[in-house]
Amino acid sequence: MLIDDVILFVLFSWVIPLSLFVFYQLTTAKHGTKHARRRLKWREIAPVMRILVAQKAALILVVAFIALVRFIGDFPGREWVAFGLYTLLVGLAWVVLIYQRRVQLPQERRIRNL
Repeated sequence: MLIDDVILFVLFSWVIPLSLFVFYQLTTAKHGTKHARRRLKWREIAPVMRILVAQKAALILVVAFIALVRFIGDFPGREWVAFGLYTLLVGLAWVVLIYQRRVQLPQERRIRNL
């Protein structure tokens, strides 16, 4: 087994917890049933969870892209798909930072004004 195969196995095994995280954040237990779940509306999800779900979904897309390139090989537009996915990750990182600061600033201002 080559190290590349081990790396791919580890990377693909990451998709399972990422997918389960997304699934359990977007659904909730259905009343009166043992295993059934119902989908939540996007507005029912807390803003922090929305960000985390978006990050996990973006990471799943990146791993899927890596698998596609690994198994299919080079294809036309590969660089543009990679650019879009990596730009998505950077954009999400900035959204998380901006949201974090919006949540933290009122508390920081209150502490500094004491």
